[in-house]
Amino acid sequence: MRRLPFVSHAGAASITTTQTYSRLEHSLGVLALVAHFAPEDHEARAAALLHDIGHLPFSHTLEGIAGLDHHTIGHARIRELEPVLERHDTSADRIIALGSGEQPSPLRASSGAMKIDHLDSFVRSGMRRTSCRSRCSETSSPAHSRLPRRRSGPWS
Repeated sequence: MRRLPFVSHAGAASITTTQTYSRLEHSLGVLALVAHFAPEDHEARAAALLHDIGHLPFSHTLEGIAGLDHHTIGHARIRELEPVLERHDTSADRIIALGSGEQPSPLRASSGAMKIDHLDSFVRSGMRRTSCRSRCSETSSPAHSRLPRRRSGPWS
């Protein structure tokens, strides 16, 4: 987890886009959404927090080179956390199954619906573009905190 602040969500495209948030910011956003939609599901929260733990520098850009795959790497890293997960009454296999959709989870949508992972990405990317256009904020604060506030007036 310590390296995720240094892994751009946009990968190599981050040098040509305004999408500047990290894999850690995204993982925390997914965690917040899972906590909102399934407040009692602590295993899903762990899966949300760990879902991008296998990403390499430049995110998806390097995948496929020499067989690199962030899912495979992530599963191995989650398995390394087995002693910690067991202390919290869960297992690496359970967290992996929730994250991959092998078991029902708020992380995975029904067929054809948007996953919470993608929801965070879309909202976060859209809010960043909006803030750059309006110059409201140049920071990459969580998209959930920058949702438009309802205005008062004759149009509301």
